[in-house]
Amino acid sequence: MDIVVAQKLLVGSKFYMMTTLGYILGLDLVTASFFKVQLPDEARNSRTAKFAGGQHSKLYLVDAKGLQLCIWHGDGVGQWVLVDTISVREACGHLNVQRWKPDDGCTAPVKVFAVGDNAEFVILELVASGIVCCMQVGNRVVEKVAVGVLQNYTARVLPITMVWPPIFPVDKASQE
Repeated sequence: MDIVVAQKLLVGSKFYMMTTLGYILGLDLVTASFFKVQLPDEARNSRTAKFAGGQHSKLYLVDAKGLQLCIWHGDGVGQWVLVDTISVREACGHLNVQRWKPDDGCTAPVKVFAVGDNAEFVILELVASGIVCCMQVGNRVVEKVAVGVLQNYTARVLPITMVWPPIFPVDKASQE
């Protein structure tokens, strides 16, 4: 049995939470009012869709349909534009994947675990092979992150982005 954990996101002064009812529930923290953001028709019944914040309080939605990754850009009120579709099989071809489709025929072959800000990267699991990979969406570069670690339990992937190389504050006491 799959456990569904609601995805939550704070973008600017708005809080968003994914529902299983075909929309994202929003809370405007300034006006203390709720609103709904309808999902694109193609992703309305998806259990694999994940969203991320973008610049100027915009949203990005990433969904896996079979072996295709669909990326939408939204205005935060329900208007979505499909900005990219990516063949996961083509992008991950260099990973030497042995099996692409799960044996049960019902489980989705690709699971989206996390989406970076502005949908710059996506963390995916190739379910049948147990490969976890990170795809840079802009140039479709894919790197294998792990193999077989997510198959036996419900996992949460929490990507962290940071400036590299890191810049550390100067300790004034050590300069004296």
